[in-house]
Amino acid sequence: KAGDEFVNSGFQVVRVGKKAEEKFDTKNEKVLDYPFSNLRSDFLDIYLMKKSTAYFGSDSGIATGYQLFGKPTYCINCSLTLLNTNIVHYSGLFITKHLYSIKKDRFISLKEMFDFGMFGFKSSNQFAKHGIKNISNSQIELQNFAKESIKDLKKENIFLTDDDKLQEKFWKIFFD
Repeated sequence: KAGDEFVNSGFQVVRVGKKAEEKFDTKNEKVLDYPFSNLRSDFLDIYLMKKSTAYFGSDSGIATGYQLFGKPTYCINCSLTLLNTNIVHYSGLFITKHLYSIKKDRFISLKEMFDFGMFGFKSSNQFAKHGIKNISNSQIELQNFAKESIKDLKKENIFLTDDDKLQEKFWKIFFD
């Protein structure tokens, strides 16, 4: 759905990487599932990075190449507990995974993440030890994030009226 948003806005989508587990479920001819293509090579990976408009994907290693070429990077499924590394490295927007407390049977807030001492957690063992699950972004969240990323690429305003206040509140909690 996120790929379709880009295509509908005039972009072509090339899914990159070597280690994709499943093929894209799309019949859209403007979406190339490159990891499963017989054209895939390390050289072509670098060429695509150089010629692309932007990167939209996880904070995996391949994103670094796009950053080196100065491409806007839009990160999905970022770890909230490693946000300090993401805000330094990503030039575009980002959306974080959700932290879910198994004990409390609910999502936890940014403030609670700090209160529980989880900032900097990297491994699934650390989360499991504290009864926390990382929940990936839903298809709807990714689709909406794609819409915002497209607006950002086109230099359009992406913030609604209350967004500025929410951003201010979020970053105040983060930096405090």
